[in-house]
Amino acid sequence: MAENETASRRAQAAEHEKAAFALRIAGATYAQIGAQLGVTGCAAHKMVKRVLERTRGETDAEAVELRRLETERLERCPSAFAYYDPEANRVRTVSTCAWPLHKTAVMQRITAYYAGQPAPPAPPSAASPG
Repeated sequence: MAENETASRRAQAAEHEKAAFALRIAGATYAQIGAQLGVTGCAAHKMVKRVLERTRGETDAEAVELRRLETERLERCPSAFAYYDPEANRVRTVSTCAWPLHKTAVMQRITAYYAGQPAPPAPPSAASPG
């Protein structure tokens, strides 16, 4: 019985991924895809990402088209998120459209860099009237 449930869940997950992939090609945002499939926008993104990862070496026309569309969307993104990269000692930018894809890794690297560093000194307090 457990095998049937597992197979059923896998089949349902595959159907959700196909639907998410088709909706993304059609131009839906991850939030819209999530709302339609009853999941979060982040889960919708992961579904599309899994399809793309599985088809990375293939020349499936839909996968190629989605990669082209994603590249175009990122290139049209008009603004960027700026952050200080302590390892490179410089400010870096990531388009706001791509930030959700990179933020976890960026924040983990920054946190790891500063772990064990002494806390910065507290700002001086205002002089008390006296």
